[in-house]
Amino acid sequence: MRAALLCLLAIWLWPDLARGAEALKVVLILEHDGDSSFNKLLIAGLERAKREPDVEGRVIVAGKDPVDAFRRAAGEADLVIVATDAMHEILRDNAGAFRSVKFGAIDAGIRARNIMSVTFADEQAAYLAGAIAAMSSDGPLAWLSGADVPSLRSLYNGFVEGAKLADPDRVVVQAVSGSFTDGMLAADKARALASRHPGVAVLASGLGNAAAEKELGRTPVIALDAADDSPRVFGSIVKALDRAVYEIVSSAASGRFAAKEIRTYDLANGGVDFILSKASAKKYPDAARRLAELKGEFAKGSIPLRSARQRTLCDCLD
Repeated sequence: MRAALLCLLAIWLWPDLARGAEALKVVLILEHDGDSSFNKLLIAGLERAKREPDVEGRVIVAGKDPVDAFRRAAGEADLVIVATDAMHEILRDNAGAFRSVKFGAIDAGIRARNIMSVTFADEQAAYLAGAIAAMSSDGPLAWLSGADVPSLRSLYNGFVEGAKLADPDRVVVQAVSGSFTDGMLAADKARALASRHPGVAVLASGLGNAAAEKELGRTPVIALDAADDSPRVFGSIVKALDRAVYEIVSSAASGRFAAKEIRTYDLANGGVDFILSKASAKKYPDAARRLAELKGEFAKGSIPLRSARQRTLCDCLD
């Protein structure tokens, strides 16, 4: 009798046991296809997570119908991760229809029962970049964005405040191409910026960076998202996008998914940074020392810096 009961119990529990043994199915949705540093970091984070034995993952591009792409991903995955402004809005509006699915929001905060968010205090890194660029160059500074979105608006404001710290009269010229993918638009805006003879230019134009850099001539540039030590690069504003993807996937795979939580990556926890290129650190030793001092001031809380982005895109708890 006891053996029969154990057999029946095993049969009854088997579907749950089998599900528990299955790998976590993860889909990372990119808004745009292409070889940008932003995309590379997100994919690198997923690849790291896939090295765990209980994680399966794939990358899709949202394409012309991002809502349909999102809903199809949510219908087949255990965890769906998005990381750009348009996809954040789609997540906010659709996550409630897939309550058994977990979602990750990167670079935005959405407080909901099935969403874990990682956002960035990247205005801190941009502030450092503005201060060091202003003290190391003459003439106006330039900022080229692909689009006027909250995350880049916050970065730009931080950059301007840092520049004003080093030189209250320093001008920062901003241009917005209107696209993260159109190299021709980025090149047109960069050509106009080049006519102003900028001392340093920040390239936040996504896949248009190569075309923009060409038009800027010999102007040193600041890279965004990933560290770049190319000859033309003055320094890099970096964000640990790869770490954010890995942390969300790892949390879901281990049963420690932090739903309703919004985690902020900042200078203090190594989630953002400004890194001088090796050539710049050698050429401008005073700038390297000043950069270290400013990081120390941030660590002590001596630099009050307001973010221009909403830390919480939606409090969607119901």
